[in-house]
Amino acid sequence: GSKGWVTEIGNAGKLAGAIFHALELKESGELTKIGSDLQKFAKNNFSIEILAENVYNVYLRMKN
Repeated sequence: GSKGWVTEIGNAGKLAGAIFHALELKESGELTKIGSDLQKFAKNNFSIEILAENVYNVYLRMKN
């Protein structure tokens, strides 16, 4: 699913379009679900435990 909006720096039209799209999703109730899904994604992929494991794996690769 969508992980948000990416717009070019300085492109006000694209930024406005992304904001309007978010407002449409909010009005339809879909934005809340997207937010919940993103929170789960972040928790599952960017937790302190995952960070520690990744740092440890890099250490092991550098050690050898």
